[in-house]
Amino acid sequence: MVSNLTQRTVADPAVAKSPSVEATEDPGRLMTLSEVSDLLGIPVATLYRWRHRGEGPPGYRIGRHVRFRRAAVETWIESRADAPTPW
Repeated sequence: MVSNLTQRTVADPAVAKSPSVEATEDPGRLMTLSEVSDLLGIPVATLYRWRHRGEGPPGYRIGRHVRFRRAAVETWIESRADAPTPW
């Protein structure tokens, strides 16, 4: 038997926006590692690895925590876009 939770699709507004992504819509609010990993669809461990290698979006260490500006993450995403093929 399939539960109601597995039948919901991404088109469902309750599923489309998770609370962590919705909370980052304030442009002045810094994003957590979890929020950035949700936004990019990657594991938190990948963000830590990228930071260790000097890759990934620029972040800030605030005490024991790492935070990101949403604008910086979006700029980093745009900089990673593939160049259009000339043919």
